Amino acid sequence: MSKTGKVIGIDEVGTGALAGPAYVCAVAVDDSWLLSGLKDSKELTKAKIASMYNTLVVEQRVHHVISLVTVQAINDDGIGESLPKAWLDAGNRLLEVYPGSPVFLDGSRLPKGCGEEWMAITNADAHIPCVMAAAIIAKYLRDEYMVAQAEVYPQYGWETNVGYGSQAHMEAMNTHGITPLHRTSFRPVQKYMGDNKHRKYGVHPVTESLYAAWTKPT
Repeated sequence: MSKTGKVIGIDEVGTGALAGPAYVCAVAVDDSWLLSGLKDSKELTKAKIASMYNTLVVEQRVHHVISLVTVQAINDDGIGESLPKAWLDAGNRLLEVYPGSPVFLDGSRLPKGCGEEWMAITNADAHIPCVMAAAIIAKYLRDEYMVAQAEVYPQYGWETNVGYGSQAHMEAMNTHGITPLHRTSFRPVQKYMGDNKHRKYGVHPVTESLYAAWTKPT
């Protein structure tokens, strides 16, 4: 049992996409909270994610916050630097309301500067209810954002690939070039950067290990 009666879960969506921001969500719930049908967001259909989002946010009014990892931050600082800052921002905003609550972060590393209440747990989004809820909220909101951006940039198929490197997306970049929402620090995007296409790593140094992690959908 949590001493505060609350637990906080954090997860992110969109780290491996070639376009659009990543979304980090933090959720605070009672430490005994459960919800029927809650699963790993990767196992849920689009319709089920929408339904669960409605249950979580509209019906249950689960306390949550969103911290965006903007395209500019990704291009300027790299996903490896900017993502932990968003984790810390989202978690600390809820800790201000529920100080001392345990914080469960999906993954294997913690952000610099976090408190002792933070715990990084691999595959938490498949096992810990508050983290599962955070992942569902983040995925629904990011997907909706990318679908809306597909109306602005209709050539790239974002209404279905939500910014990931599908064949249709790659072919569209080859035909139409890139948009302000493309992550120019990601190597697959750099093939389509016109006069800049021969730059090896874009606007900041990138390691092969980080690049490999980026190419894995969340």
